[in-house]
Amino acid sequence: MAKLISIILPVYNGEKFVSDAIKSVLNQTYRNFELIIVNDCSTDSTLEIISEFALQDSRIKVITNQINKKLPASLNVGHKYATGDYITWTSDDNLYQPNAFEYYLNYLQGNKFDIVYSDFDLIDDNGVVLKRRNLSEPEYLINGNCVGASFLYKREVFESLKGYGENLFLVEDYDFWLRALIKFKFKYIPESLYFYRSHDESLSSQIGKNEEKNNLWKENLTNMFDAFLTNFTTEHVFFSEIFMKQLTYQPISLAVLLENRKNLKFLINNMSTNSLLNKKSVRVAFKDKLMQLLVSNHQKDSTVKFSYFIAKNFWCELKKNDVKTIIKYILFK
Repeated sequence: MAKLISIILPVYNGEKFVSDAIKSVLNQTYRNFELIIVNDCSTDSTLEIISEFALQDSRIKVITNQINKKLPASLNVGHKYATGDYITWTSDDNLYQPNAFEYYLNYLQGNKFDIVYSDFDLIDDNGVVLKRRNLSEPEYLINGNCVGASFLYKREVFESLKGYGENLFLVEDYDFWLRALIKFKFKYIPESLYFYRSHDESLSSQIGKNEEKNNLWKENLTNMFDAFLTNFTTEHVFFSEIFMKQLTYQPISLAVLLENRKNLKFLINNMSTNSLLNKKSVRVAFKDKLMQLLVSNHQKDSTVKFSYFIAKNFWCELKKNDVKTIIKYILFK
């Protein structure tokens, strides 16, 4: 018997795009699914729109929050009602490719992997494709949320992680993947199976434009990394600040990192040996992060020592261009 997929669609005032989001689910070539729409106290015509769809298709369930809970709590509400063997969630402004679920299942049903994710296309308000977003292997989660918006996971992933962090609004998905990284196997699919809409009203856009949301994003990034890094180092407070600054394009002192190089080496070694990831791949991801810090650094007095540090500790992971960059910084900076 075909496995059931549960799709959770949290929505707040999504009247502009929610119909297209629902249709992209209903148009899937894989038919055994349930769509759980969580209406987070919308004040526009969202409830009327989704209720009409529910009347037309018994696979659609509509849940309405009594108070506005925001995204992470609404996700947990949706999962509470989910009965599928596999689970995913989507946004009211995004769309699936028609064969997305079939593609995901091809990788999950063999039991080798627990979570699959794919590339996606960025679209504008009118659905015109702007560009392809090619993601990275799961080791690069330490450098940013490389899982993105197109994914499917086994039910036990959610149950084991005890849901999404309701106190981590704006980073709830990234936090979920980091926690999953310790326990579960990821599979990256280098195919575009999803359309991610870029527009002024999206949460991603608001982070960049709204100072309050931007500050909350940075605060929750720091808290997220602090909790994650506790698994690998006693210096988690220090490194959570470093990781947050790197993701939010803030200056990082290479001199301070060099002062903590023993702790940094311990963190890298501990993370590469105490997760389900390939040890060499983790080291390559860290090497790339440190190379980015080197190139973006403007403290010339530290670049030579930092270049030597990278060369000494990551010689086997360096690519040809890395070596050229390091030589340039040692000789000419």
